[in-house]
Amino acid sequence: MKLFCKAVEEFFYGPFFRIFRTFRFFSLFSIQQLMPDMIKEQYTKAEADRYRRTGDAPADEVIAGLLNRYGEDYAGLLVRRLGDDREDDFFSLDPLLTSFYQRYAERPALVTSKELIRATDFYRKHRQEAGLVLVCYALPYCYLTEDGARVLRFSARLEEDTWKRLKETGAFLSGIMNFEHWQSGRIYGLLLKVRLMHALVRHWVHRSGKWNEDWGVPVNQEDMAGTILAFSYIVIKGLRKTGVDVDEVEERAWMKVWAAAGLLLGVDEPLLAGEYKKAMSMDKHIAARHFRPSETGKALTGALIRCFESRAGEGMAAAYLTRQMRFLLGDTHADWLGVPQGKMSETAMKWLNQVRVFISQLNH
Repeated sequence: MKLFCKAVEEFFYGPFFRIFRTFRFFSLFSIQQLMPDMIKEQYTKAEADRYRRTGDAPADEVIAGLLNRYGEDYAGLLVRRLGDDREDDFFSLDPLLTSFYQRYAERPALVTSKELIRATDFYRKHRQEAGLVLVCYALPYCYLTEDGARVLRFSARLEEDTWKRLKETGAFLSGIMNFEHWQSGRIYGLLLKVRLMHALVRHWVHRSGKWNEDWGVPVNQEDMAGTILAFSYIVIKGLRKTGVDVDEVEERAWMKVWAAAGLLLGVDEPLLAGEYKKAMSMDKHIAARHFRPSETGKALTGALIRCFESRAGEGMAAAYLTRQMRFLLGDTHADWLGVPQGKMSETAMKWLNQVRVFISQLNH
């Protein structure tokens, strides 16, 4: 047991947590929040609660089988290998892993090759803008949901390593939005490792005795669906708000790619918003029913702003990022998260956005 705990500690505090926390960084919603009026009849409250109590049975069974076969200390090897996103022989280590990979390493039918090309081409053209929206909108937007944000504070190191987590989040986005990864099949190893890492985390958190079951299963279906919404709809919405022109073809392709990624990560298909209008309805439902001010949200947002100041300096660069956050979130939500008014006016911030988009267009 001591060896197992040591492996888990290494997981949360070492470099091997990279992929999981990148994904988990956004896992802050619940499906009860995500149910728009247009699909209420499909999901009762009981069904929503069931999703919150549901993890990912196929992945959970693989982890349970491996630890039952080799002992709890085997978690150390799993942590190291699952945290390495390079191509390797991981899925040949055991028949359970091989079977799992063979079962799920296939491109979901809901996304076409043309949509993959369009989405990844769009990302290449707007990579910097997408990164800005992730940092200034998608992350703090997620912090508005307190229950989901609790996991981010489960380890204090998650707040302390904000810069590293930001870089890892960008790397995760880049990995998904890489057509070569989909074409070569590398995407399957990347996402299926993340999926198994989630299962390992669920296993450990349950054993820790520190988790309140009223919060739901760690990394549950609700949280994972919210993660996909943050990477898909929120990014597109934020890009448009900052002045980036996104046409309907690009929008649809982006949404479809993230829905496909969600399926590979073990999210049930009914919980994925593969269309912008459905995602927009989900967004309105979240804001109306579940967003609230919280100390957890303020603490995480504060860590993000301090990261701006330490990396970009306390001058105009950090002021721009903080003002951008308030602009994208809106004043009410920004106040709930403790985002300061800042020294830069909204007019100046919008002008800088226009300049940034113009320069980006010149480079393409």
